[in-house]
Amino acid sequence: MMDKAFEKWLSRAPIRQEQRQQWAMQVKEKLIPKLCASLKDFVVARRKLDRFRSEQRFRCLQQATIIGVTSTGLARNLELLRRLSSKVIVIEEAGELLESHTITSFLPSVEHVILIGDHMQLRPKVDNYELSRESRQGAKYSLDVSLFERLVMPTEGYRAVKLKFSTLETQRRMHPSISRLIRKELYPSLQDSPQVNQYPEVNGMKRRLFWLDHAEFEGGADDEQTTTHWNEHEIDMTVALVSHLIKQGTYSSENLAVLTPYLGQLQRLRERMQSQFEIVVSDRDEEDLVQKGLEITTSDSEEIPVSTTAKISMAKAIRLATVDNFQGEEAQVVVISLVRSNREGKVGFLRTSNRINVLLSRAKHGMYIIGNATTARTVPFWDQTLRTLEAEGLVGTSLELACPRHPNTPIQVSNPEDFAMFSPEGGCKLPCHQRLECGHVCVRACHSDVMHAAVRCLEPCPKQLKCKHVCPKQCWQPCEKDCKVPIGMADDFALPCGHHIDTLECRYAEEPDRYKCKVRVTKVVPGCLHSIETDCHVKLDAQDFKCNARCSTPLPCGHTCNKACHLCRKKYGKTDHTQCDKVCGRDYACGHSCRKKCHGEIPCPPCEAPCATRCSHSRCPKPCSAPCAPCVAEDCTNRCDHGNNCSMPCAAPCNNLPCSERCDKLLDCGHQCPSLCSEPCPGKKFCQVCSEDTVKDQVVDQIEHGTYREINLEESPVIVAPCGHLYTVQTLDGWMEMSTHYEVEGHNIKAILATSTPFSVKEMKACMYCRGFLGTINRYSRILRRAFLDEVTKKFISDSNSKLAGFMERYYDEQDNLAKTPSAAGSDITAYVRPYLSGPIVLQGLPDQQMNRLRKFGARRHADMLKLHGELWRFKKQVSVDEQPFKRVHDRVETLRAQGGTVDELKMQPELIQTGMEVKVHALLVRCELFLIQDTLEVRKEGPAHPLMGDISVNLKRNVEGCEKLIAAAQNAFMPLQLTEGHIFAAQYIALWMSYVENDKRNELRGQGEKHITEAEEAMKKISGSTSGLREMIDAVNIALNGGVFYQPVTSDEMRAVYQAMRTEFLGTGHWYTCVNGHPFTVGECGMPMQQALCPECGEHVGGAHHQPVEGVQRAESIEQQFGRLNID
Repeated sequence: MMDKAFEKWLSRAPIRQEQRQQWAMQVKEKLIPKLCASLKDFVVARRKLDRFRSEQRFRCLQQATIIGVTSTGLARNLELLRRLSSKVIVIEEAGELLESHTITSFLPSVEHVILIGDHMQLRPKVDNYELSRESRQGAKYSLDVSLFERLVMPTEGYRAVKLKFSTLETQRRMHPSISRLIRKELYPSLQDSPQVNQYPEVNGMKRRLFWLDHAEFEGGADDEQTTTHWNEHEIDMTVALVSHLIKQGTYSSENLAVLTPYLGQLQRLRERMQSQFEIVVSDRDEEDLVQKGLEITTSDSEEIPVSTTAKISMAKAIRLATVDNFQGEEAQVVVISLVRSNREGKVGFLRTSNRINVLLSRAKHGMYIIGNATTARTVPFWDQTLRTLEAEGLVGTSLELACPRHPNTPIQVSNPEDFAMFSPEGGCKLPCHQRLECGHVCVRACHSDVMHAAVRCLEPCPKQLKCKHVCPKQCWQPCEKDCKVPIGMADDFALPCGHHIDTLECRYAEEPDRYKCKVRVTKVVPGCLHSIETDCHVKLDAQDFKCNARCSTPLPCGHTCNKACHLCRKKYGKTDHTQCDKVCGRDYACGHSCRKKCHGEIPCPPCEAPCATRCSHSRCPKPCSAPCAPCVAEDCTNRCDHGNNCSMPCAAPCNNLPCSERCDKLLDCGHQCPSLCSEPCPGKKFCQVCSEDTVKDQVVDQIEHGTYREINLEESPVIVAPCGHLYTVQTLDGWMEMSTHYEVEGHNIKAILATSTPFSVKEMKACMYCRGFLGTINRYSRILRRAFLDEVTKKFISDSNSKLAGFMERYYDEQDNLAKTPSAAGSDITAYVRPYLSGPIVLQGLPDQQMNRLRKFGARRHADMLKLHGELWRFKKQVSVDEQPFKRVHDRVETLRAQGGTVDELKMQPELIQTGMEVKVHALLVRCELFLIQDTLEVRKEGPAHPLMGDISVNLKRNVEGCEKLIAAAQNAFMPLQLTEGHIFAAQYIALWMSYVENDKRNELRGQGEKHITEAEEAMKKISGSTSGLREMIDAVNIALNGGVFYQPVTSDEMRAVYQAMRTEFLGTGHWYTCVNGHPFTVGECGMPMQQALCPECGEHVGGAHHQPVEGVQRAESIEQQFGRLNID
């Protein structure tokens, strides 16, 4: 019974909350001082690191003549740049730089400042509009006015003196008709270079400059300063105009730009243009053909037209940007969408002269503005621009196009639809009437010369074949080599095969022997003797004939070959069926079958079917082969109305006696439950009276073969399995071997046998009909939970070995790759390892700390190996003793006992817990760390000199101690291979360490290393199989200890073979054995030992002969004892 005081304490929430807060405060009081101390150490270390990096940069920059930096970068590295004492600073685009950023760049040592920029163009950007000059409230702050502008154009009342400045007065970008728009307002002294007068007219357009006026209102938010405005009419008009310009075939993506002030318009333009495609000149193909003057021809000298065009999305054929992001750029033709069109005359961003200046000064040859002139006139700059354009008739509601081929044809467009109506192909509506390469007249609407390369002539081909028949294809298609025009034949015309036909194609008329008879006949294939239906002309004895009949040959795996015969039968009866392509289908010990492709004699991979393990609380979500996590629920559902209740947690074997009384509850149908008291009542479909005949006719008594309708439920209650099959209690008791675990009288259970061997169940019992899961039947919970711990432990071993083998393969693959890569040679390799060549290298402290330092270096050379090390470190925790299934169940029981629960003691012998897997992972971790440290030092030693190269600090004492821990663990687990490796690794660490210590310390270390080598040679004598790889490692470290050059021989091939075998070491039929030292292994085929071998772990004899194991080898029951002897008192 629960202690009354404890029960009272549990019932009062405030007391529990107060106690919890008290515990939390105690924990915080212990942790906060440690956290503060760690934080202080971190700050100090970080400052040291920052100073070191700053010194590195300072030394590099001292050697530079010119230093380039952004304003943000200058502010971030201000202390460093001040130390350089630079005398001259040049600021480019100073008109776009915030005044505060400009002033920040004036270092104390600067004697000469050169500002380059244009204060008439875009000002710096400020995040808060209320602080800009354009805002009424922000005019007094004017944070968007650059220092450049203040010095060139001081505002009224500004006390600073206006500085002299130089202006570039000749522009070489815009045609004079465009440059005059900004000359009058902004640049009165601006002059045009003579070369801009030579610019050609814009192809497809009547005028190079025009304002297309409209009155369609905008969309978007009402906020004056929002960037989400758009104008659907302008989008349609812009897309149509751009399409027309692209069709001229003269403008590449660098020469055609679309500008708009609003992101909302930009987004919609991009979406529209990405969905539309245009044909453009393929520059690469055209240049190659022009330069080489070649024509591509076939082997018969027939010319094939070469396309110099490509079809791409419109968005890729132009440059699309906002005006703020296009400053400093230019294009031959610019299309501008102003967007703003409203009754209030609001223009938003467009009222700033700086932005208007940038917008109107980007075009070289031509510019087309689409916008509402009435809305724009509210801004003086726009009003003056419109007056200038109107004076020459360059403003209107319709745009005049020009057809380069028919210049006298008038074309006026005012809506997007007008382009498709009056200039469908980029020209006019008149027929093209130009001659195609084939000689026919182009019947399409007028278009540019570039479009001819994409035209396919649909006229009949005018060419004549050799037989004088006219080619039946269209003009653009290549002519047939052989004429296929049908010709009538005489009634008695017979082919050489004897079949009669009434028509032949022209190409066979003069040579009937060439005709291949298509009459279907049945023939027998020589060699394989398959009877197939085929065309008469097919010769079955031909070298290239392929029999497509199903092979159907029985394969060694037991399947029949499903491949086509010709894939298996190579020549004259020689067969090669390669690998069977059927599903394997072999049964696992768990009851599932292998669903992988047939793999012959190779053992099946781990079962991937969903795990069937479940309890009343939850079910395992993992694949069947993965080890299940034991249920941590405190309460066991094995209970009945007669007081036979289990007090153990769900995952532990039950400690109560199974109840044998029939359940006295009623089903929904009103009849008594047919099952036992401790089992949940089944549904009415299992009622002996109401159930269907299919249920009543089930054989439930496997002893007397009685059906459900025939048995007496008072004498033989039934148990309904989770799968739905029914059994009498006596049948399932015999199947579960109840007498082995309990003292049984009839079908009543009297006591638990104190002498029962833990985990004595040889297999996880399942339904006799369907092999379904029986683990939720309460009567057999003790037996099945023991069996569950057995099975999950086997899964734990198999899964861990398979994963370790994978880690080993990855390690040796990476070791091989690094062995083939020079440690330092050439610029690419130097960049590959550069972090190791600059700055000091500190290799001391715990191995994990050393690996973290290597990760911080960030060298690409070791990125994969360091990633593997991190995964191995986590894997070592997963296979530790505390994570083994039985240990987890034991800890759960002890936790409940400590909390005052009425749980029986779960005794175990900790020394019998299997530690072999943890030792193997530990050995691989040490091997990985040793390789990384050795390779790092080798890179530093062989790498080129670096001006910032620091000292190397090496202290491998903690690494040697780690090897000694590996040695101790391997001795306890009887694992001579890992024991030998531990001694070798220790000696290798010592040999490395000796190169970085004084002479007196070196002699002491040499003695330790030689001792480890001696012990490694003794341990190696106990290893079965080849030890040549270990011998090479011992010889190499001996040389290093005696003053030679240290190197680590690559023995990956031998070790790789050892660990690849681990993948199949635990994939047998489920019959498990252990050697005399307790190392597990499985036996395949029949599951009984038929030959002797040596244990790969300790070298003892395993296996056997004539189904009898050798002395010391035990069956599966002993495995569970190795993982903990379970006794419930």
